[in-house]
Amino acid sequence: MLRRDLHASSCRIDPAVLTCLGIGTLATSIPAAAQIRFAPHQRAAVPGRDATSIALADLSGNGLTDAAISTQVEYLGAGRLFTCIQIDRGTTENHFILQRPGPLIGLICADMDADGHTDVVWREDDRVGVWYNSGEGRLGSLHLEPMGAFVKRLEVGDVDGDGAPDLLAILGDFSTPPHRVEARLARGRGAFESRPVYEHPNAEFAAQDLTLGDVDGDGDVDIALLCARMYFIYTYESEVVYLTNDASGRFSESNRWPLPWGNGVEQFPQAVRAGDLDGDGDLDFLVATGEHYPRTRVFAFRNDGDRLAQTASLGSAYESRIRVLTVADLDLDGRLDAVFAARSELFVTRNLGDARFAPAQSIDTGRGAVASAALADIAGTGQWDIAALVGSRHLALVRNISVRPGPHLDVGPLTRGEPVALAVREALPGETVHFLYSLDGVGHERGQPLLGGMVLDLRNPVIQFGSAVADQDGTAVLGRIVPQGAPLTNIAFQAVIRRGSGGEDSVKSTFRTVRVEPN
Repeated sequence: MLRRDLHASSCRIDPAVLTCLGIGTLATSIPAAAQIRFAPHQRAAVPGRDATSIALADLSGNGLTDAAISTQVEYLGAGRLFTCIQIDRGTTENHFILQRPGPLIGLICADMDADGHTDVVWREDDRVGVWYNSGEGRLGSLHLEPMGAFVKRLEVGDVDGDGAPDLLAILGDFSTPPHRVEARLARGRGAFESRPVYEHPNAEFAAQDLTLGDVDGDGDVDIALLCARMYFIYTYESEVVYLTNDASGRFSESNRWPLPWGNGVEQFPQAVRAGDLDGDGDLDFLVATGEHYPRTRVFAFRNDGDRLAQTASLGSAYESRIRVLTVADLDLDGRLDAVFAARSELFVTRNLGDARFAPAQSIDTGRGAVASAALADIAGTGQWDIAALVGSRHLALVRNISVRPGPHLDVGPLTRGEPVALAVREALPGETVHFLYSLDGVGHERGQPLLGGMVLDLRNPVIQFGSAVADQDGTAVLGRIVPQGAPLTNIAFQAVIRRGSGGEDSVKSTFRTVRVEPN
């Protein structure tokens, strides 16, 4: 197992721990009509030409955000992989990694061999490519995993609980609808175990997309599979199939949620993403439609257990194929906002609560079509920024400046055997600040019931690092010794402060990611 406590007295966050901390609910102070604020975009040149996909992660091992970018020599021609180091500097240090005969689609960054270095994964025809990073984002080795059929969609997640991410793919061929899901369980560098996951009982249903997450809250990774079939001209039957994980990477169909659509090419579903949109502790869904229609539409669905209830239409974007669909708490109010794009524009929508959303606001990325986009803390401010591939040769960096005055977290260097200080500013004198961390980095998880549904920016399992009381200046400092055996990897931190009678005004800080270094 990769997961190891950073401090001997650490404990995983569960309802009992949260009760012990006295953490209560969240109240947002941002007006409902307010928009998420972004600075004017900055552009940098993309190496090569005809950029197709981007993924963000710390590829160089210095705690800063880098980018993996795929490009094409020409339409459907040879695909190339580049790493762009420290994209927050305005100018990037670009490295050509490899070239393949065809396009490299849907880049994903993950530590596939559990060596502490972030690798890059993609799909190409009937194979999945894995570039194993040597640790500096420049050198590595290539593995091609045969999938036995055309790979329509690919996701990465640790479904068998061994600490190493696995491959989950929708497979099919060009003569029948792709309707089966298979896993490739990671068994070390370049080694994968093939395992069937699911095959739709109705062969007419095409599996359009899948998303991973702990849907039932039992601590493992489940699957939500988006499926549809056409049973008459422009008449469709659509559903989300919920696959339950038994914690070992074996899945069974738990529920099938029909979607309330039928007629019209604009209602054909093509993409799904999961997130706790209403703060009730389970996963809800965003669904994009319009694969055969010149405009993509995005809808929010609340998970009511026995059905999915449509709560909002988030907006639309020109072109049939969705380019971006994801969630993140962009304004740090504890609710997951939505980001989506087709070819025309990039949009964000604020979550107003209960899976309701404000009108979509357009994000200026400059001239050119949006090919791909990804979110990360690019500027190092502890909030989600956006990097988008625009046109054929540009990388647009969009800095998030929406954070209101409130608690800000600083984390000192993490060196094995040395002291480290964590400090929160902008607290109120005398209040207790709880410091949390995650070895699995930052992400988008389920809302915490005893936080009033507030979503933390840490991936589960969330671990308590300790607590401290704020002084008269509103600063709380926690000191610890980094264990000699701490893993040499990135650690994500966030703080929570209990405020108000019963905790109804509790807030969270910005998040920080710091790498553990050897002594």
